[in-house]
Amino acid sequence: LPSACGAVLLLSALSACGTITVSSWSPLYRGIDFAKGTADTNEVRLQKVFTLRVDLTDPTIEFFSTPPTLNGTNETIGQVTTDFVETYGVAAGVNANFFAPVTNVANYPRNLRGLAISQGNLVSSFENSYPAVLITRSNQVSFASSSPASLTNVWTAVAGSDMILINGVAQLASCTTTFCLENPRTAVGLSQDGRYFYLMVVDGRQAGWSMGTTLYETGQWLARFGAWNGLNLDGGGSTALARLTNGRAVLLNQPSGGE
Repeated sequence: LPSACGAVLLLSALSACGTITVSSWSPLYRGIDFAKGTADTNEVRLQKVFTLRVDLTDPTIEFFSTPPTLNGTNETIGQVTTDFVETYGVAAGVNANFFAPVTNVANYPRNLRGLAISQGNLVSSFENSYPAVLITRSNQVSFASSSPASLTNVWTAVAGSDMILINGVAQLASCTTTFCLENPRTAVGLSQDGRYFYLMVVDGRQAGWSMGTTLYETGQWLARFGAWNGLNLDGGGSTALARLTNGRAVLLNQPSGGE
């Protein structure tokens, strides 16, 4: 979906009033490809976007989210994305649910906002103001804006704030709240045919590098990479996309919060 004054291009090109670029996909792991997007300073604002495309038909793909705690007082623990990737040895990861309390203390107990399921175990219950993405054991992906009738077949689930892409149309174009305006973003999406799942981050709050996106622009970026429906997750300073390399987590973007 091009902006009113820009072109969506593969690799790079020039236009009269700005350029949006989307790179070609490059293999990262089996079933997982990586691509980047940029908007130059002739657009509304400088933006750097980083996206994974996961092939849901690949039998080696399995999803995982932070499991519940066992002490019964909080739902789970909080970790920065790099610690999560290293702790559980996953190929790549992004941040997901909104949470409380907000603190930078590693492994601090947290309560999550909205639905969270890890390996079929309920971590946090569904809340109506937090739509969720549901993933079955066989990697069928769907989105839920109201409480699902059954969670029996859900293997992994996380929740976000808003559906920002619905049937190919970016949402919330007229929203001007502070939350809707430009920020670092984390989002997930699904292709129209259900084959590809996208994990996307947008850097922000960094002059000369990337100033972030509105919720509406985030939906547009998901569409540019191939998504048909998409959900905004917890972003801000914790927005990070990390991969595992030789047992260590390596950032693929440049988070405003450091990691």
